[in-house]
Amino acid sequence: MHGRAPTMRGMSPLRIVLTLVLATTGEAPSERQVALMIREADAIWRPHGVAVALEGRGGPALPIPGAELPLALRFADPPAARLGRLGAVRLVHGVPERSLDIVAADVSTLVGQAVWHGRRVDEWPATMVDQIKGRALGRVLAHELGHFLLASPVHTRIGLMRAGFTARDLASADRRPFQVNREYLPRLGARLDRLRPSLANAALEQP
Repeated sequence: MHGRAPTMRGMSPLRIVLTLVLATTGEAPSERQVALMIREADAIWRPHGVAVALEGRGGPALPIPGAELPLALRFADPPAARLGRLGAVRLVHGVPERSLDIVAADVSTLVGQAVWHGRRVDEWPATMVDQIKGRALGRVLAHELGHFLLASPVHTRIGLMRAGFTARDLASADRRPFQVNREYLPRLGARLDRLRPSLANAALEQP
């Protein structure tokens, strides 16, 4: 990846509105972690014309009106077929379902055991733990949103869509390694061009 990824300024933003489905039997993220997760995912996707918000909690203001896309976000336990993954999006004949899975307990464990400035993350004060784990969840969420927005299961060697993240990647304050790879921007632009009009038309048709 060379330099900063181009932005999509001037285009009508697409707002993804997430509805939480707490299907996990493990420990769910705290409210603060969830808020930080949304903020991180929004910061990663906003330069590309996509805003991320949580249902009923507003979200960052859009500079101009845009279409809204509701998606379900499940903090779910991993089915056997997904063991080893931090999240998943199911594609059926190349079309992504409107739901995302994040195995929040696994993200929390991975990041919590990481050594940060000589101490395990879980040993830091609660506010710092929330900040780091919320950031990590946001990056996993941004990755899964990438699969949805690109309508592709493909992974890259570097960038947001790489196949795996280390605990340090997820915990670091440096967001640059989580940029969308340049070669995927044309596909992303075409996909957003298809999504925006269909969502706007659906909204106009509602009583």
